[in-house]
This record gives sequence, C-alpha cells and structure tokens, in this order.
Amino acid sequence: MSKDPSKTAWRVIAQASGRDKKVNDIEIERNGIQLRQPKLIDNAFNNFFKDAPENVINQIPSKQNDNKNRINFPSSKESSLYLTPFHSQELVNLLLTKMKNKSSAGLDDIPLCIIKHSITTIANQLTYLVTLSFSSGKFPNLLKTSKVIPIFKKNNPQLMENYRPITITSGFLKFLNTALFRDS
Repeated sequence: MSKDPSKTAWRVIAQASGRDKKVNDIEIERNGIQLRQPKLIDNAFNNFFKDAPENVINQIPSKQNDNKNRINFPSSKESSLYLTPFHSQELVNLLLTKMKNKSSAGLDDIPLCIIKHSITTIANQLTYLVTLSFSSGKFPNLLKTSKVIPIFKKNNPQLMENYRPITITSGFLKFLNTALFRDS
C-alpha cells in the first residue's frame, strides 16, 4: 500500500501516457551533437538561455538601435521614488492576501508557503529587513540569483530550441517586490 495514493496514481498515469521520463533517459541535441550526460545537458541549456538575448539583439537591424528610442528621466525631485515604512501587521496582511501559496523554492530552498505559514513568527524581523532595504536603497545580493529550469514547449523534445526557460526566484524576493509595489 502506498503512503500517498494520489502521487502513485499520477505516477501510473504518467507512465501509461509515456510522459514519465527519468533524468538518465534525457537526450538533447545541440549543434548536431547528442548530449546524454546530465551535467553536459545542464551546461548546454545554461549557455543556450544565456546567449538567447544577445542572439535576438544581433538580429535587430542597426537603424533601430540608435539613441532616439531611449527615454531620459528628469533628475528633478518630482520623479524621485518615495517609500513609506511598514508596520508588522501590514506586512502580514500583504503576504497573506496578495501572495499566492506556492511550493516552488528559489536557491534558498524556502518556498513561499513556508514563509506564509510562519509569518506571524517572523513578521517583526521581516519588517525590519524590508524597512532597512527601502531606507538604505540596498538589496541583498543572494536574492538576485534564481533557478532557471527548461520547460518543454512542443515538437521534438531533443532540440533545445523547443524549450523555454522559467525562472524560480526566492519567496523573499517575491515578498520584497510585493511590498515595494503594495499600492499598485
């Protein structure tokens, strides 16, 4: 008997539909070369997604890259950004009402659902960190990194061009962004 019958049922459905591929069964073609080792596949996807923006930019005709399309913001006081401090209860309400209960986790391996579950315990510390970030204008470097995962789109699953990247960021980053744009 399975501990989790629902999970077992979905595994059986995945196997029956041919969608149950083990990591060791993955094969990707890059520049005419078949890659089978997970480490090589990881590096190939990393380079493919990293180079994609530059490849798109290089395809834009040069006349569109001139300075006419740039926006200059005036350096007057009217265009400055002003942030008001938070109270712990405001942060608790913001997190519980505005943020989805996601179980995905960024590089910190702390899913947003865990943050939401423990918010009453960590509200004062989180309020202090948000206020410190706003008042200092500094953002933690560790929150600027994320996981990028290739998701298959369509056609041939062996071609990298048929995948799109999704970025999984830290729950704390999502929370700071929500706090920053709380009135939007």
